Amino acid sequence: MRISGSEAYEGGYGIEEGIEFARAFEPYIDLIHVSTGNYDVDEVFTVTHPSMFLEEGVNVRYAAAVKRRVNIPVATVGSLGDPGQMEEIIASGRADVVESARSLIADPDLPNKAREGRQDDIRPCLRCLNCFSVLLPTGFYTCSVNPEQGYDIELRSAAAKPRKQRVLIIGGGPAGMQAALTCARRGHEVVLCEKSPRLGGALRCEENVPFKRRVGAYLDYMERQISRAPVEVLLNMPVTPEIAGAMNADVIIAALGGKPASPPIPGLGSPGVVLASEAYADASLVGATAVILGGGLAGTELGIYLASLGRDVDILEMTGGINDGGNFLHVKALNVEIKKYGVRMHFNTRADAISPPRVEAEDTQARAKRVFEADTVINALGTQPLQEEALAFYDRAAQFHIIGDCRSARNMERAVSNAFHVARDIGAY
Repeated sequence: MRISGSEAYEGGYGIEEGIEFARAFEPYIDLIHVSTGNYDVDEVFTVTHPSMFLEEGVNVRYAAAVKRRVNIPVATVGSLGDPGQMEEIIASGRADVVESARSLIADPDLPNKAREGRQDDIRPCLRCLNCFSVLLPTGFYTCSVNPEQGYDIELRSAAAKPRKQRVLIIGGGPAGMQAALTCARRGHEVVLCEKSPRLGGALRCEENVPFKRRVGAYLDYMERQISRAPVEVLLNMPVTPEIAGAMNADVIIAALGGKPASPPIPGLGSPGVVLASEAYADASLVGATAVILGGGLAGTELGIYLASLGRDVDILEMTGGINDGGNFLHVKALNVEIKKYGVRMHFNTRADAISPPRVEAEDTQARAKRVFEADTVINALGTQPLQEEALAFYDRAAQFHIIGDCRSARNMERAVSNAFHVARDIGAY
């Protein structure tokens, strides 16, 4: 039987009542599965299904409390994906069974890899809630890091052995790395070029943000997989059309990513405006007060991060809510953190002019002018695909593909899935 050890919100029952439920059921069941939360309360959805803001195994304590008071086996669940931690939970007696869901969507072979001592080969779950956000409107899961999830019927039969191709991939972000791995596993000769000293792309700027540590872990995982695959990696290697042509590739895949969007707002390009990527990478660039332009996921998460460091944050968003990019359940987690850290969200608010430290804006609903002053103004207005730059490589190989943010600004799941399916089809026709 599954119960909530605690409903985990003010007005709901706590662990002592949860224990009493467990003891009442004990004579009639063989195993009690202790979760937490209440499906009717938005604020605890991301406690029942722990968000990226919560620590690994955050709900184990409820199972441990129940186990101390009953004499039947107890199972625990919630943000469990580290085999070492799962083993410790059982060894310490906090639970008899550990259960995992999203971690097995990210890597269905997690138990096998753990048994074989291959922890470094386990693809980590991001706790991003994309899987749930896709499931509810469509009836099936996809995954931000596992491009095969949700395509079971399509992938049920092994793809025909392809004609071996020489593939040049330009760009070593998540899409470029996934394309390189898929091409290598299909038997192609693969060259991966990255202009920076490290693979990982633009998301590397977030890897030291505490609640984004799983993104860093995923990028490290992909980097390890690339190092173990027959892929020639050329770092510090910007590629021009001339260089690409000289590499004699049969196929070129452009995974150049994007650049910060720069709408025609007077003053947006002034020296006093910091890019979101710069603020993520070095929070010391941000003063005591900050105005963030753009209330998408990147801007809102940045606001939460800066507020957690003690900054006073206002976020201006032109639309009527957080732009979730399709991941609407992640917004539930964001709202909890926004409230926790006192981040001020200003929806239906358009920035009209910037003269740091001053932002002139308009409340488009009230049709009223507003002025925001802060030590730092941050551009988090989204990503503009580098399509034109990518198309410069169009005629340098017999086949040409554009993937990831270079194709259109998209979330991780769409970029990685796009890369996988494009790469899987190379040489198959």
